[in-house]
This record gives sequence, C-alpha cells and structure tokens, in this order.
Amino acid sequence: MIALQTERLDLEPLVPAHAPELFPRLRDATLYEFLDSEPPKSVDILEEQYRRWEPRRSPDGAQAWLNWVAKLRGADYVGWFQATVHADGRADLAYLVFPEHQRHGYAVEACRAVVSHIKEHYAARTIRATIEPANAASIALAKKLGLKKAGEDSRGAWFES
Repeated sequence: MIALQTERLDLEPLVPAHAPELFPRLRDATLYEFLDSEPPKSVDILEEQYRRWEPRRSPDGAQAWLNWVAKLRGADYVGWFQATVHADGRADLAYLVFPEHQRHGYAVEACRAVVSHIKEHYAARTIRATIEPANAASIALAKKLGLKKAGEDSRGAWFES
C-alpha cells in the first residue's frame, strides 16, 4: 500500500508491527464515546486485527480495506485512518485521532489525503462517513470534506459526497 504525505503528516500503511506502540493510546476510553466499538483488550488481539487488514482486501476480495496510521512528521503518531472501498465505487471513511492531537486540523488534513488517494487509485465516486448525531466534531469534519447529510438510521447519520 502507498504511504501518503500531507503538509505535516506521514500516513504509513498500518501493519501488525504498529500494534505495540498504538495499543496504549487506543486504550483511552474517550476515543470510543461516539463509536460502537471498545478499546482493544491486548496487544496480541490488536496485532491480529491489523494482520487481518494487512492484505488490504476483504477475505472475499470484494472490498479494498485501506488503513493508515498518521504520524506528525518527525514526532508522534496522531491517529488512524481507514477507507473501505466497495465494488460499486462507494467508499466508507473512518478515523480516530488521539485526544492529545485533536483540534489541530490533523483529521481534515489526513482525510483529504485519503479521499484524494482513493478517488485517484480506486475510482471511488461516493465518499461516506457514518457519524453519531451527537458527534459535532466529526460532523464539522464531514462538512469540511464537502460531505452533506444524506440520511440517518439506527447506526447514525451518514454524510456523502
């Protein structure tokens, strides 16, 4: 998978070797306030998850599973970014920014790089982010990316380009 760069960030393809360093940061319960997942239970479990993602394809080959960890150039990891690209040209965008790096514009910067990459290399035509309606920061991010509210269901509101 291609590494991506922005003005301030290097986005590295996420691999099992990242698990030991990311694990303690991913244990922060505040990261999961608006998510339907929980912190990883162990480094081994996290490594196994990253191992499943490492081929960059779903097991049936129908989806591209693209995951990056973003690092502030010459410094600390700031978060994790994901795009799931479906055969119909729709891509689901997800991200997680560690609390100490929130509200610095890193999510917008990294998501723009991911969206540009998947449009260019995977022919993604529709970008979707599913967001908990109470998550004002993610809704603001979606709008900065040019996504508009397209609907809502029990999983949250979704924003699309």
